[in-house]
Amino acid sequence: MTPILVLAVVMAFLSGLLVVPLWRRFVRLASSTEDSLDPAEILVATRPARDNYQPIGRLFAKEDFQLLARHPALAGRLRRDRRQVLRLYLRQLETDFRRVHGICRALAASSRNPVFSALIGRQALQFGRQLLLVRIYCALGLVGQVQTKAATLANALDHLRETARASLALAAPESKQPVELLTHFTSS
Repeated sequence: MTPILVLAVVMAFLSGLLVVPLWRRFVRLASSTEDSLDPAEILVATRPARDNYQPIGRLFAKEDFQLLARHPALAGRLRRDRRQVLRLYLRQLETDFRRVHGICRALAASSRNPVFSALIGRQALQFGRQLLLVRIYCALGLVGQVQTKAATLANALDHLRETARASLALAAPESKQPVELLTHFTSS
């Protein structure tokens, strides 16, 4: 009877290891949909993403760490805190990209251009690959690589947003405004 009890405890522990990350992801996805913006607001963004995410380039400025060179504990804490801020920036950049990509998928469903769906799929794949590289560089502490690749991610978001705007403009009949059409595509 004892081996069965031990096996049950091990199984409960292993299932807990699986359930906790899934629950955290579910809660994060649920909270990200609550604060989602109107699709028109997402595409009509006045500032390019590269401007919104420009502070990433200053997170690991050498001057900040040179100032703390005599205090290694403070420098380590600053580096750790800045990595956390970088992760938050990357999470927000990924959320922004997913929102625009969702709009593009809605537009692709009714698009007459069969290449459009493949184009946004390819852009999403490239973005995902670059994001994975940035996260690996961040984990390895290669901050120089992180800053250049993060700028590439922001440019990819701008490019996808422009693709969505162009597709929306092509899909808009003369009688409908692109914003009205976008609301029609994303609500159905």
